[in-house]
Amino acid sequence: SVSLLKIRDTILSYERLVAVNKSHCELLRGKIKKMESKVSGLQKELSETKEVKSQLEHQKVDWEREFSRLRFTLKQEEENRRNANMLYEKMRAQLRRKEDKYSKEVVVTQRLALTLRALEMKLKTERSHLSQVSDSGRKAKDLLRKYHMLQDEIAMLRLEIDAMKNQHRAKEENYFEDIEILKVKNDNLQKEVKLTEETLTQTISHCTGQLNALTAENTMLNSKLENKKDSKQRLETEVKSYRSRLAAALHDHDQGQTSKRDLELAFQRAKEEWLCLQDKMESDVAHLKENNEMLSQQLSAAESEFNKLKIKLHHTRDDLREKTLTLERAQRDLSQAECQKQEIEHMYQNEQG
Repeated sequence: SVSLLKIRDTILSYERLVAVNKSHCELLRGKIKKMESKVSGLQKELSETKEVKSQLEHQKVDWEREFSRLRFTLKQEEENRRNANMLYEKMRAQLRRKEDKYSKEVVVTQRLALTLRALEMKLKTERSHLSQVSDSGRKAKDLLRKYHMLQDEIAMLRLEIDAMKNQHRAKEENYFEDIEILKVKNDNLQKEVKLTEETLTQTISHCTGQLNALTAENTMLNSKLENKKDSKQRLETEVKSYRSRLAAALHDHDQGQTSKRDLELAFQRAKEEWLCLQDKMESDVAHLKENNEMLSQQLSAAESEFNKLKIKLHHTRDDLREKTLTLERAQRDLSQAECQKQEIEHMYQNEQG
């Protein structure tokens, strides 16, 4: 009867467990659907983030390409500026050389003017000498010839001086024209270089700012992407866990159904076995009562025999104790006799010696 109640309680507990597992399975299915929708949303958001990241990377590549092109343009402008400076220095050197040459020509012209002045003074002197000299015709002819020679030389020098003056005037005009042209070219180059530098500086600053902003945005998107990947992986892990738990719950539910049927069969078999056992127990109890009476008689006889053996063992122990004491005394006497024998032998050996 007690076993039947236990089996019935077990069946009821299994039924409750099956109901709990069923409700738990429904909850798990609901959670799995929510997780799957959440994972789907994250996948969509992840795809959009990847697309934005790809666009930013393309834009970053374009900006880097533009930045490289601007750097190359800046290098070319710097090279052009160096070339312009070199050309300016070269033209300045040429002008300095022309100026030195012009200065030297001015010195030569001044020297020719001094020479002309000296010749004119000499001509005046010769003319005064010619007016004073009247006595000798030969001397007059010589002086006249010298006079004409000096006049011709003076005329040639004047022509040469005029030619040099005209040449110097033309060179001076060309020199000043070259200086003005160089100044205009240099001013234009300086303005163009300055304007190019300002434009390039603004463009590079703008590109650098946009590149830094893109880099920061790309870094932020990478961080978001990693976080979303982690969230997706965590949700997928949770979904797998819920699915495994759902499978385990379904398995337990199936096992519970099977166990319920098994328990009902076991209950029926146990009931039949219990009835058989009850009949057998009643016959066994009667048989055991008979055996118990017979064993009680045998136990009384055995206890009486045991008491007798116990008394006999006590006497035997007393006899053994006495015999042990007697043996110990005999061993002591033997030891004393052995010692006396050794002393006598020792004394005998001393007397013989």
